[in-house]
Amino acid sequence: YLVEDTIVIRYKIELVVTVGGALSRNLPVLAPAPEVPEPPVSLGRDITALLDSGTGLDVAFSVAGQVYNAHRLILSARSPMFRAMLGGPLKEGADAVIDIPDIQPPVFAALLHFAYADELPEALSGDNLDVPMAQHLLAAADRFQIERLRSFCEQRLCTSVDVETVATTLALAETNHATELKRVCLDFVADNLQAVMTSEGFGYLIRTCPHLQMEILRACALASDGVAPGLRSPGDAEEPGAEGEVAPDGHL
Repeated sequence: YLVEDTIVIRYKIELVVTVGGALSRNLPVLAPAPEVPEPPVSLGRDITALLDSGTGLDVAFSVAGQVYNAHRLILSARSPMFRAMLGGPLKEGADAVIDIPDIQPPVFAALLHFAYADELPEALSGDNLDVPMAQHLLAAADRFQIERLRSFCEQRLCTSVDVETVATTLALAETNHATELKRVCLDFVADNLQAVMTSEGFGYLIRTCPHLQMEILRACALASDGVAPGLRSPGDAEEPGAEGEVAPDGHL
């Protein structure tokens, strides 16, 4: 019929499916995809194997008379300090043996292994990493700007604080940008000040970081008030005499 000069047609479609018709074909049922086992991550292991094989070594480091060979490209990719040393303004000659002062050979060997494997050697993993080695590795990781290694060592030291090591660890944290470790050490010292002051490391702390005495006094004051010591914020002003005096012999 016509509506405003427009033809409107109404119709109904009935679909008849016959046996054997195209619409009645049975589609194949796909079998579930097989689970292919995924091999473990092996990049670090493979790169470490390259170091162990001696293939393509193109740089040598001398550490306390012991020579360590490595690959410039890998170390440059892993450490800004190595990058500057090997490819920047501080670039050493291709045939030069680069002297690395102020680090012990076992510490440099562990740092070199971490640069390749992104993990510590098995002999230093987990609880095998003792406090002295963790301290040395933290300083080395901060020096060569290998943040992941620095974080590993900081975490290990945070869980290993005791009366005999807390003073040297606090000095280490202060000089190597380990803010969480510093907080943990200040908390511990505030709770155990008398025992810590008799430790061998306390004298070292006073000699190397004398400014920390005021922070220790502040932490003790906050602890006595039942407030977590934490770290002093840059905006915290200190009034003269408010935190106590430092004795002439350099002790609290």
